[in-house]
Amino acid sequence: MFNSCNSCDSAELAAAINAAASIMAKGKSVEEIEMLAVLFDLLSDTLFAIAVIEKKKARLRQDEGF
Repeated sequence: MFNSCNSCDSAELAAAINAAASIMAKGKSVEEIEMLAVLFDLLSDTLFAIAVIEKKKARLRQDEGF
């Protein structure tokens, strides 16, 4: 799969994410699956916010000549 190379295509990534979600949901109640969805959504939002902050910091350093 995509671990064997430096790049992966979107279909492989989507398949891997779907497989991971299916494995995590197996044997869980609807409420547990919903809680996982909320937690991963929060994780996603937080990681995106961190990435935005890091980009802004990088731009500031570049503008200041550091």
